[in-house]
Amino acid sequence: MGYYQQHARGFSYIEILLSLAIASVLLTLFYTVIAVGPANAFEDNRSKALSVARYEIESLRTLPFESLPASGPQTPEGIAQLPDGTADLSVTDVSPGVRALTITVSWRESTGERFSTGLTTLSTDIP
Repeated sequence: MGYYQQHARGFSYIEILLSLAIASVLLTLFYTVIAVGPANAFEDNRSKALSVARYEIESLRTLPFESLPASGPQTPEGIAQLPDGTADLSVTDVSPGVRALTITVSWRESTGERFSTGLTTLSTDIP
């Protein structure tokens, strides 16, 4: 047996550096997946909320001026897709024959924090 075979009991510097490099790459990938997950969930919920608000605004725009509902909570289609989702309508008289319609959709994220988004349109009494 040669000298190297009798005394080679540990790892070489190259093996240690290579294993550290692999571990750092794996940790970086793992951290990226963990950090991006909640952001993707928030954007998904925000997109759903905007879709619900857009659908509700378009539904309201098809109604005649005198048939517009009063301000208050709404139950638009798709609100159940949001965690603890709610929708509120605000109808404000801007001037004679003109009303501002604002739909606000709110939801609760997994962190417990509540977020909301809304859309506004004008409705007129012009025949």
